[in-house]
Amino acid sequence: GFAVAAVLAVSRQTRPALLSLSVFGTAFVVQSLLAWKAQRYLFYAMPFFFVVIGLAVARVAGPLAGLVDDLLGRSAVLRERPRLARALRGAVLGGVVTFAALSHPALVRSARGLLADPTLRHPGQGAVTLSWSRAAPVLRPLAQEAGAVVATDDLKAIYYLDRLDYVLDRDHLHEDRPSDVGPRPEFSIDRKIDRPMVSEPQSLERIMACSETGLVVAQQFALDTPYFVPKETRAFLLERGEPVALPPESGIVAFRWHTPRDRLAVDCPPKALPDTFVNGAEQRKP
Repeated sequence: GFAVAAVLAVSRQTRPALLSLSVFGTAFVVQSLLAWKAQRYLFYAMPFFFVVIGLAVARVAGPLAGLVDDLLGRSAVLRERPRLARALRGAVLGGVVTFAALSHPALVRSARGLLADPTLRHPGQGAVTLSWSRAAPVLRPLAQEAGAVVATDDLKAIYYLDRLDYVLDRDHLHEDRPSDVGPRPEFSIDRKIDRPMVSEPQSLERIMACSETGLVVAQQFALDTPYFVPKETRAFLLERGEPVALPPESGIVAFRWHTPRDRLAVDCPPKALPDTFVNGAEQRKP
């Protein structure tokens, strides 16, 4: 594996190999111990990984080519036909490289990633597809007309829908909070985007009671993960919400609601501050 490649790289060119190993190894250890375990968090260190692999390949390529030349040189026929010998040499070396590459799933996964529709990529979620751009043409007009918009992904809702009033995410309420203290109260403000955060069905019910129309937008994997959306909140949405038809490959689900005007509540929670994130860019009053 990589340990063998590291030894070969060091034996090929010691200083560049050790430098690359130090950078990549430090990043790998830090990201493994102190961060979310997602592949995308290591992207910045991957060039140093490829330096190590390249040096290892260079270390093996010379002796391998020499071995092939020695084997082919034993044939009297090939000694008399140098062009055929060169062709066979290239074919053998190419076959060895191809076999080594195809025997590791990384090459196949890389090829699939490069050839796949870029709007469906979502690193770290396996085979799950996610494409806000495919759902946005349907959701954006609904968001602009709605009395309130709730979303599980704050920044994507602001970017693609140009609208967000509440963040539906239990994880946000637990962010930077000691386990013995517990989460923030419902409707606490996320100061990074100045939006209230909710997670409980009672909070959604209160939002619905205060807005005649509204829209809830959730990424499917977030809706199916109790760490982000509690099971009782998901059940409440499925029961009370009106599903919006979206492309299935988008990985997005949405629900609308309508509250009769004569049933609207008076005591309503705070909404998004009107002077922030206008038209996709943060703008604040002086």
